Order: sequence, then C-alpha cells, then structure tokens
Amino acid sequence: MGPRNRRGRALANWGNLHYSDPLSAITGYYVTQQTRAFVSQFLFLLFGVAIFTFGAGLYPILRRAESEAHVLSTMFFAGTAMTLVWMMLFASINSGLAAVAGQSSPGEIKLTLAMEGMWTCSPSW
Repeated sequence: MGPRNRRGRALANWGNLHYSDPLSAITGYYVTQQTRAFVSQFLFLLFGVAIFTFGAGLYPILRRAESEAHVLSTMFFAGTAMTLVWMMLFASINSGLAAVAGQSSPGEIKLTLAMEGMWTCSPSW
C-alpha cells in the first residue's frame, strides 16, 4: 500500500508521508526534499502574511460599521492574528525538521512530529 493510498493526515503540506510511516522514511524524505520543504514553507508564510494584511485592512472597516463595543471586529482581528501565529509555528517546525533531519535522533524526530500534530490538530503518536 503506497503513501497515496493510505488514509490519514499527510506530513506538512508538500509531502506524501504520514505519521504512521517509519522514522527512517520520514527522515530520508526530509533530507532528500530539503529545498522543496524550505520553498514550500516560505510560500506558506507569504500566504499567512497576505491573510494577515487582509485582516488588518478589513479591521477598521468592520470597526466603523459596529457599535461602541467593537467586539466582532476585535474577534475577527484576533482570529486573523492567531491564524498567522499558527502558520508561523507550522512552518518553523517543518523547516526545523528539514534543516536537521539527517542529524537528529529518533526521539527528536518523534518529538518534532508530535509538535506538528499538536499544532495542526492532528492525532499524534
């Protein structure tokens, strides 16, 4: 059964590997696809900045349309900021794993994959 046929969450947003794959396969993939991982995460961060810029531009428009409480516009902007924080954490964990995958111990790789699963709301080990 190949990686594309398995059900489950793919690692990162550029790979075909899954959390259930052997650590050697995951490490090897991150080592061989290091440039692809960095480019993918950079584009992911640019997308996050675009979302944040959209949210920052829409915030004053929503604020003007609201009453004095400004609850909804503040919640919208906080959600936009949290989305950017989530994207930055996801990208930094994946880029960090790609940077040190060939030099990491199995325990460090398991910890990194568990952190990625925690931040992406996926089941971890």
